[in-house]
Amino acid sequence: MVAANVWIAEKFPNPTTSPEQDYWLGFLMCDGYIQTTDPAKTCFSLHLELAEVDIETVHAFAEFIEARTRKPKVNRKRVRVGKACTKEMHLLAEHGIEQRKTGNEIYPESITNHAAFVRGVMDGDGSVNVNPKKARSLELAFYSQSVPFLEKVAARLEKDLGFPIPKLGNADGCKRVSYSLGKQRAKDLYNYLYSDEFHRLERKQEILRKFADGPLPPIGRPATREVVTVVVEDSSFLPETLTCNTCEVSKPLAGFPNNKKAKYGKEKKCKECTSVEQKRRKASPRAKAQEEARKLKREEVRLTTPAPTSKVCGDCKFKLPIGQFTRNAATKDGYALRCSHCQHVFRNTAEAKASQKISKEKYLASEKGQTWNEAYQQTPERKASKKLANARYRAKVKARSLADHPED
Repeated sequence: MVAANVWIAEKFPNPTTSPEQDYWLGFLMCDGYIQTTDPAKTCFSLHLELAEVDIETVHAFAEFIEARTRKPKVNRKRVRVGKACTKEMHLLAEHGIEQRKTGNEIYPESITNHAAFVRGVMDGDGSVNVNPKKARSLELAFYSQSVPFLEKVAARLEKDLGFPIPKLGNADGCKRVSYSLGKQRAKDLYNYLYSDEFHRLERKQEILRKFADGPLPPIGRPATREVVTVVVEDSSFLPETLTCNTCEVSKPLAGFPNNKKAKYGKEKKCKECTSVEQKRRKASPRAKAQEEARKLKREEVRLTTPAPTSKVCGDCKFKLPIGQFTRNAATKDGYALRCSHCQHVFRNTAEAKASQKISKEKYLASEKGQTWNEAYQQTPERKASKKLANARYRAKVKARSLADHPED
């Protein structure tokens, strides 16, 4: 009994004396457990169990605790190694390593190197992955069933690295805290965790190192997708007309909305009937009530949300004062996505001019656009503009005629 207590006091003293002891305490807090070896509960053993892919970590732990059996046991692709200790578990309990600690994990006050302890927690019950949807960020998460333990880990990262404390989330029956890190914060985390040269889980270290040191994808809009037009040579199977299910009138295929999943790639209701149905739905009391509720919600958000003082431009990615953005009621904060300079540059591109021209022609060809154009042509401003344009044109023609026939 005395020998076992001496072993525990030597490997896990209170307070700890080396970063390696803090690292294994963090690992045991996540993936370690205490097991009784007899029904009388007079003898206990301390174990660490990991997946078979991390067998090197199990070997390193066996070497650290000087286990009698250096060959870990493999069971269902899990690897376990341990060492016996006495029923006097108070020395381990001082660090928070107790029986049935799941859900009752604590952040021990006995550790002296917090970076090593956090690294052990990350290697045990943490995850490090590059976000597949947003390749410019690294996802760091810690998992546990103990909320106070996760809060202490988050508070330690805030104190040492300045990471903001995130909200607790749920994941597979336990709680988690997750961070989305950029390149600079990933470098700070790497230097914080791996300042010592003792054991570490190499697969997680490699993911963090590659993201911190490797190049990031370029900033800007994604490359324009190539549009491939497929021309069907034999279209004899397509009918020339279709019958609308609503008005029961046979019309050409161009008179029906497109739908890739429908037969012949067209809807069963013609465009005119579809338009009438949409207008009827928008004019219904239910639709009007929903639209009014949305307007009230947007107005409430606008009044309760403080006005921003700065914003990141969607094109140049610079954080600029809010005065350099034009107003846009369609956005959440009420300001345009691009700054004034980038908006001016974009509007002068050939792509933007062609898009505006097509949109204008499409609007003037619609019934609403024709009604507006007829009313606009009768306004005094439009008549004065036409009169001035005609006068300029006549002066230009006269000047050209004089240049061609000076003797006249």
